[in-house]
Amino acid sequence: MEYQKKEDKNLCVDCQTRLSNLLHKQSLPEQLITGLSRPKRTVTFTIPVQMDSGEIRIFNGYRVLYSDARGPGKGGIRFHPDVDLAEVKTLSFL
Repeated sequence: MEYQKKEDKNLCVDCQTRLSNLLHKQSLPEQLITGLSRPKRTVTFTIPVQMDSGEIRIFNGYRVLYSDARGPGKGGIRFHPDVDLAEVKTLSFL
């Protein structure tokens, strides 16, 4: 199965807008809204892998966690050559 990168990069912006509208309707403090709309932790890392051919290739990895208020959280984590930080943030947010 071939990986297809999401074409709609505005999905995260749409999620943020919906969250903001929802939280403003509830008359929650701005501080809470800001806290929920940004990741608590974003980790970007590289993993060097020695391929069967002996070549060393470097792969990027990303992990995003929005909240750990209810204990440990999975957050968004993906390993694929076509995945970028914006996509992992969106997946984690959702």
